[in-house]
Amino acid sequence: PPPFTPAIAYGIFESVIMALSATTFGVILGLVIAVLSTRHLIRFEPLALALRGLMVLLRGVPDIIFALLFVAALGLGPFAGFLALAISCTALAAKFFTDALMRVDPAPLRALEATGATRLQVFVSGVWPQFVPSFIGNSLFTSDLALRESAVLGIVGAGGIGFLLDESVATLHYDVTAGILI
Repeated sequence: PPPFTPAIAYGIFESVIMALSATTFGVILGLVIAVLSTRHLIRFEPLALALRGLMVLLRGVPDIIFALLFVAALGLGPFAGFLALAISCTALAAKFFTDALMRVDPAPLRALEATGATRLQVFVSGVWPQFVPSFIGNSLFTSDLALRESAVLGIVGAGGIGFLLDESVATLHYDVTAGILI
């Protein structure tokens, strides 16, 4: 019968914490990047293009490649997985948030600017209320992807339940493998 050991519970806990912390980091940094790369919020075109290009480049590299690089540089464990997921979550959130900010209705923004509002006031009063539903939905989607990827990244040694799964398959402990899969 498949055993349910404390090691399995700890591996699941490690994967969940790794995914949630990487999502939090990625969403915060992604929001900053999205605001800086949205043309009608920050009117500095070279910065917007450079940030969007960087995000496209980072999104083009699979999470597992980042995990392999960090495992090679830092060793086995969840910190390498956190860093790989944080890069992936930042790039994904920045892309989603930039797209959502580009779809914000500019009329309230221009009206606030015409009354003499500062950029921060325009963002808080004109942009943020329109952006919140998209922000919440995209953040939840990013956390969902991070949670699924945290299990996969463990297979290359980046911590979490995937590491235990790979270890149990490699050592032919199929009862433990069954317990992990259940």
